[in-house]
Amino acid sequence: MCFCFILMTAACTAAFCQGKRFMAEMDISGLAGGKAGLCLEYGITGHWSAGGRMAVGFGQFIKDMAPLDAVHRQEFGDDLSRPAPADFLTESIHARYWPVKVMKGPYALASVSHGNISGTDFCLGCGHLMHIWRCLNLYIEYRVGMKETIKADNFPVKGLSAGISLTFGKQK
Repeated sequence: MCFCFILMTAACTAAFCQGKRFMAEMDISGLAGGKAGLCLEYGITGHWSAGGRMAVGFGQFIKDMAPLDAVHRQEFGDDLSRPAPADFLTESIHARYWPVKVMKGPYALASVSHGNISGTDFCLGCGHLMHIWRCLNLYIEYRVGMKETIKADNFPVKGLSAGISLTFGKQK
């Protein structure tokens, strides 16, 4: 975890010094699943960026709901199960290719991630970054691990994430 944090901090510092673009992301959909994630990314060239992501699972610390709430939710047909994250700590480093312009529009990514329980995995994915206002953006991303895909009988659906991001620096 320390190594990933040092790399992410160094990327932000380099971006400030060189006048390049960098981005900070927060995974909002992960919060609903019991995992808080933060990503920092640095624009290397006009179409490539590199970054790191750290996520901490907090789902096991959330108390169960009150019995009366559970009864009411079951009456309306709600599923009371809460997906617990497999890993307490997940780190990854990634590279993204932006066909239009760095940190704008669609992208493809490749990453190497490591979780304290799941181990190391190579991931591929794609996504789209949509500008909202000034430096505020929304993103949606689908990322799938190769180890997980090989083990599964069908294509896994749990790699979808969405969140907000802030971009800083010059846009060339």
